[in-house]
Amino acid sequence: PANGGGGGNNHNNSGGGGANLTAGGRGGGNSSTAGCTATLRGEAGKALSSWNGKKIVSGGGGGAGHNNNGVFTLGGGNGGGIIFIWANNLIGNGQLVTTGGGIGGQSQADGAGGGGGGGTIILHVSNYTGNTIVQANGGSGGNSDDGGNLGQCYGGGGGGSGGAIYFTGATPVITTSVTGGLAGTETGRDAACSAPQEALPGSNGQIFSNYTFSRSTDPAGYCLLLLPVKLISFSASYIDKKVLLEWEIDNPAEVKRFIVERSNVPNQWMELKNLPGNDQNRNYSTIDENPPAGRINYRIKFIEKNNTLSYSPVRQVATGKYNEFSIYPNPARDKIIITGNFHCPASLKLLDMTGKIILQKNILYIPAAIDLPHLSAGIYFLWVNEAVQKLVIR
Repeated sequence: PANGGGGGNNHNNSGGGGANLTAGGRGGGNSSTAGCTATLRGEAGKALSSWNGKKIVSGGGGGAGHNNNGVFTLGGGNGGGIIFIWANNLIGNGQLVTTGGGIGGQSQADGAGGGGGGGTIILHVSNYTGNTIVQANGGSGGNSDDGGNLGQCYGGGGGGSGGAIYFTGATPVITTSVTGGLAGTETGRDAACSAPQEALPGSNGQIFSNYTFSRSTDPAGYCLLLLPVKLISFSASYIDKKVLLEWEIDNPAEVKRFIVERSNVPNQWMELKNLPGNDQNRNYSTIDENPPAGRINYRIKFIEKNNTLSYSPVRQVATGKYNEFSIYPNPARDKIIITGNFHCPASLKLLDMTGKIILQKNILYIPAAIDLPHLSAGIYFLWVNEAVQKLVIR
């Protein structure tokens, strides 16, 4: 874990960037003259050794920024993974072979996340044709918006380092990039703050030629069978007395059908929907129009083209009287009261029309008085656990 960026600590320091074989960038620090002023910024991910080519590593993840306002909940960027290509001929066609680090989360009057380190690519290729582009870039650190708060200033997230690209022969005439991620910027500074404690960018990565590797002489059997369906996400949400089910898969060409199942009695499942797969579609959704009251479980049965079966994790929603809440006043301006028939602690999220999270916190008691951030007039969505209602801001 040494190549992961360190997290920013109390108060509002930003995370460091992840690393690979070169170092990430240090996170930005607290240069405030009001409130909490301690500088405890996230350290950069450490450059690891390849032990003369004997070891390869994934890019380290970026460190999260210290966050106590909850306006943005994104943390550090993911590190890049490992790609190995063994081929006689690689036809580029202008497409990317890439394993870049993720971008660090932005912040508002909080610490920002560090960028992820670029991953590793090994290319054992005899011939390259077409426009081939190979990238293992570091992710940029998240930007920090101080919001013009008096005497309170916080630097951005550190950049992730570039990754590593290995060629088993001479470096070919193709486009390569192992650029380190940029440091996150700081905006909205107040003139009363001390000198900025800026984040640092990630170091550029490395490209190696004439790389040699050893391999097992035992034949592998993993290519004899198709890979199982990989579920990326699956959610169930109670909206307007209906349940919206949404899921995303990674390899749609392997799926023949989806069977959506429902259960409100332990270990008793009924078929709710039977949907065909689409080789070009990764995202699917369906609606349970008439869910019974109570706590309802949902799962998806995947029927693959080779007729093997697999199941998603179970998702539960509370419907009817078990998951009701009220908002007043509505329309509102700067404060609302929430009451309802749900158990505390409960998760509250406020989203705008684009799905961006504006506010997120836990409700510990009901009724709950919620102070709203400054919001433009319009329609927003307020979630309490799995239930959602519209909130109008005047």
